[in-house]
Amino acid sequence: SLILGCRDDSVIYPHQVERLSAFWPGATLRWMKGGHMVSFLLRTEAIREALLDAMSLMVYKYPRYA
Repeated sequence: SLILGCRDDSVIYPHQVERLSAFWPGATLRWMKGGHMVSFLLRTEAIREALLDAMSLMVYKYPRYA
């Protein structure tokens, strides 16, 4: 599992993302610069990379469903 958080998010605060990461065993936490909407609109490459990495992990973990 992969958790993607934004350092300057005012919707989902960084400490909430860190708590989720601590609660979710085996999850990888990645940070992006910027806030909620800025990251969504301007950091599309980082989001795309995170989605591809998450899908790759899923295929590795559940190969029979690939």
